[in-house]
Amino acid sequence: MKVTDPDTIQIMKDYMANGRFSRGVTQVHADASMVFIGNLNHPVETLVSNSAMDLFQPLPKEFDLALMDRFHFYLPGWEIPKSSHALLTDHYGFVTDYLAEALRTLRKENRFDALNGEFRLGAHVEGRDANAIRRTVSGLLKLFHPHGEWTREELRGYLELAMESRRRVKEQLKKRGAFEFYRTSFSYIDETDGRETTVGVPEQGGQGAIVQDALAPGAAYTATVDEESRVSLLRIEVTCAAGTGKLRIPSGMPRGIKESLNRAWAYLQVIKDRSGLTATLATKDFAAEAVDLSGGGAEAECGVAFFIAIMSALQNRSIEGGTVVLGDLSIQGNIKAPVSITESLQVALDNGALRALVPVANKKQVALLPEDVVEKLDIVFYGDVDRAVIKGLVG
Repeated sequence: MKVTDPDTIQIMKDYMANGRFSRGVTQVHADASMVFIGNLNHPVETLVSNSAMDLFQPLPKEFDLALMDRFHFYLPGWEIPKSSHALLTDHYGFVTDYLAEALRTLRKENRFDALNGEFRLGAHVEGRDANAIRRTVSGLLKLFHPHGEWTREELRGYLELAMESRRRVKEQLKKRGAFEFYRTSFSYIDETDGRETTVGVPEQGGQGAIVQDALAPGAAYTATVDEESRVSLLRIEVTCAAGTGKLRIPSGMPRGIKESLNRAWAYLQVIKDRSGLTATLATKDFAAEAVDLSGGGAEAECGVAFFIAIMSALQNRSIEGGTVVLGDLSIQGNIKAPVSITESLQVALDNGALRALVPVANKKQVALLPEDVVEKLDIVFYGDVDRAVIKGLVG
């Protein structure tokens, strides 16, 4: 598909959102859906795990985030079996003319509110998400239950399929870097018992990236957001072995992360005499790595997490399980608080964090955090890097 007319994208946006478009001075209303079919040129696993790629790769480059946000449903073609004789029925079928007329007649029925009184959509399901999910459920009910009768468990199944397929759309938009799409922890509440169920995307796995048990000494989680609103969740890994006091940094480490590590290492050299670490450091070599768990690609400022990881490896003590560390560090040990903690804490919570170490300078921002972040995350403030180490390490 090639887009040659620059007005095409805006016309598509208006139609996909409102069901109308203009022909000269005339406003035309229509009901037809738009379906885009394409082939993935890479394995799904590669597209999901690579921060520079996503499942929207086959779409025209002119398709921007606003247009793709109007997609209601991403059908995972890789889950559909190839056509074969085994899939053909030996029962009667409908002539296409009749089937088309039946489906056209079903358009007059409104099943948009079928979920009401049975299931309630969770906090992360926002306006456009809710509309997409309800429309998908309505369509599935018409296809499989044209007579208008279904069970509660059948309705639950259609709801989960609709939520999964809409979340798949949002996950691709999130990978393209806009924080407005980071609320992807889709869930629904059963109105009969109040139980909340989270619906994941199978190809991304069902577990959060943050392990809630204590990691090995030298490992820490951190999250950061850059000036372009890109959010990254990182796992910092530091190991030490017998050596002569050197720090080894892999050549491919991003510039921002490398600078944070160097500042943390420089501060350690400043305090090693008064901390009684001079002799110990002289006999150790350190290697450091940063693993991008979210594919956000943000320029990270994570000096405090690196310093805690270094001390964790040096003392052979783990960091508290499920803890994410925010904040950067100067070479003199001064804390550089992030401009905003909202995005980082939301991503951390979505990935399984239980606890967050946050600079005390960000304390006023707690009032601006989403309710679920304040309720579910144990936010611990620190005023200096020494307090961060004490509060971060087990025991």
